[in-house]
Amino acid sequence: MDGDVTVTLVDTLVTNLKDVDYTVIYSAIVALIPTVFPAIFGVTAIRKAIGWVLSMVRGA
Repeated sequence: MDGDVTVTLVDTLVTNLKDVDYTVIYSAIVALIPTVFPAIFGVTAIRKAIGWVLSMVRGA
């Protein structure tokens, strides 16, 4: 019984994804890169800077 349900779900999923235009999804991801990368690097830099300052304060 579960095998039939799984086959039906997979068949439905494949049918629903047949008309998806993946170039639109790819374009949206590529458009986000100039915004997301600097934000990620900025957050990482701030976290490392805070850690460095705290280590200097602890060591003093």
